[in-house]
Amino acid sequence: MTATEVLRTICDRQGADVLSDGERLLSFFDDYSRGKLRPQADALRALVECGGNKRFAQLRTAPPLRQKAELHWLVQKLAAEYSMHETMAREICGAVWEAFCGTKAPLSQISESVVKPAPEEAKEKPKTVGQPTPREAEPKAIDPAIPPENPMPILSKPKREFARQLKQKSRFVLCMLAAGISGAIGSIVIGIMGVWLLITSEGVRTGDIPFVLFFLWLGIVTVRRVVKIWQEKTGGKTISRWQEKWSRLAMLFHGIGVVLFIILIVDTKGAGMTWGSWLLFFSWLLNAAFNIYWHVCFIYDNDVQPRKKGRKGA
Repeated sequence: MTATEVLRTICDRQGADVLSDGERLLSFFDDYSRGKLRPQADALRALVECGGNKRFAQLRTAPPLRQKAELHWLVQKLAAEYSMHETMAREICGAVWEAFCGTKAPLSQISESVVKPAPEEAKEKPKTVGQPTPREAEPKAIDPAIPPENPMPILSKPKREFARQLKQKSRFVLCMLAAGISGAIGSIVIGIMGVWLLITSEGVRTGDIPFVLFFLWLGIVTVRRVVKIWQEKTGGKTISRWQEKWSRLAMLFHGIGVVLFIILIVDTKGAGMTWGSWLLFFSWLLNAAFNIYWHVCFIYDNDVQPRKKGRKGA
């Protein structure tokens, strides 16, 4: 499944007018791609933010020369202002153009016309001193409504990659990231406190060592998963069936832990709960919420290996 195929499906089922409505276009793209084209979805979001989708809607009936100039200008704008790789900018512009305009985007023609000079201009001609060249004698009129075919490079603003990614994340994802960070900090604090108690106590209780190591491990793993969710690196690969089953068991484990904590608190009405016990409860609750979300992304963003058919007995 490619971005062009997804956008063509959206155009066929929802109509070409959806191109002018950026929010609907992004929503349909997420639905039809099932979250498997996240880099393309981010690029499409940047295209919508800079008004590229509305430009495409207006360019469908524009002259070919203006179409080429606008596309080239838009690719440069995405690369400069949104820190997007030029290859990705060309890919998303070409996908939107091909899906909604019905023809292949004239991006290759643009690059050829920019890189290769005309035969007459490539050859050096002798110039008489004091005599203006034809280029100097006849200045070319510039239409402000049409972007130049080879515009000046846009000066890149100070990169705000963090702010841009923060803006692109939905509120639900931001809540899950906040839960993961808070839960990870709580787990690491509990682990460090456990290590300190083991060191300072007179008699070492070996039964507490696995508990301490588990919370330290859980905090470190949660931090690593938070980074992966932020960078959107949870999918795009093929996982084995035992990895899928392990993820489902991990979700069940986190859920059972939350239920047991709630039953314990309700049964005792919070009596005898110290601040350490409450820290343990809330840390586990936040960790469980984030890690369940992470395992859902891990399962549904990746392809699971199909089962091997057993050989039939003779």
